[in-house]
Amino acid sequence: MDEDRLKNIIKKLLILTTTSLPLDVVNGLKRICKGSDKVLKLVCDLMLENLDYAHRGSIPLCQDTGIPIFYVDLGAKSPFKELIVRNIDHIVKNVVRELTLKGFLRPNVIDPLTRKNTGDNVGVNIPWIELSMSKDSSDVLITLYLATGGSNLLGRALTYPILRGIDGLIDLIINTLADLGYNACPPLVVGIGLGPTAEIAIKLARKALLRPIGSRNKDPRIASLESKLFTEINRLGIGIQGLGQGPTLLDLHVEYASTHVAILSVGIMVSCWALRRSILEISPEGKAYVISHGVELS
Repeated sequence: MDEDRLKNIIKKLLILTTTSLPLDVVNGLKRICKGSDKVLKLVCDLMLENLDYAHRGSIPLCQDTGIPIFYVDLGAKSPFKELIVRNIDHIVKNVVRELTLKGFLRPNVIDPLTRKNTGDNVGVNIPWIELSMSKDSSDVLITLYLATGGSNLLGRALTYPILRGIDGLIDLIINTLADLGYNACPPLVVGIGLGPTAEIAIKLARKALLRPIGSRNKDPRIASLESKLFTEINRLGIGIQGLGQGPTLLDLHVEYASTHVAILSVGIMVSCWALRRSILEISPEGKAYVISHGVELS
């Protein structure tokens, strides 16, 4: 593994993530598309056709290709950890810039004050990259998430008095989805984070959003909360693409940390049905395998 090989892997990963959904999301969509309602069937057929067309043509499956966010988990025993730490920032920026200037990625990145577009999807602290280390691992795991506009419109990080209790928490989440859920192209995937600060809560919400479709929290209390919220939000009747038919949610996940005695912070992160995320594993031998998609990168 050298720098050129790593760049090639990152480039292929970004193309794959932009043009194909992970297997768990595809299977989740196919499952909800078995309904007999005519509106549901029409929209589902178009969504699945869109996925097939994008995959076969290797073109973005949505015009909003988002802002790339990379989570890099370095195995302390990986022979590539120093290579990645030293080079990942400029490799990611060069790959994103190249694919944008070629017209593959839509230029989404602007200055927050002047609103001037950078033209290449590279800006201050963007693409976003977070590094962590697993002391007992020999592998490198790279999770890529494409953060899009409509989905992140529902993002929230709020802190409120704990005296409002669990009912207040549930009302907050349901009201947020009820007010803006149709803007994010349902059926939605929702990540909820609970913690002592807004920063921790939103990080946990992102972690929850990236969990596999169909999974439930290992804590039975949290799993019960996930199921309750899933049921209640689907009862809102927003429906697929906001048309009032079919499910509003594809899934909902909750992650938590112990909190402060007087408050509870809540993070809400949402994705549209086209949840573009991928998980790449780089083995000590240099094999690059995209776990989420079942694809080996040459």
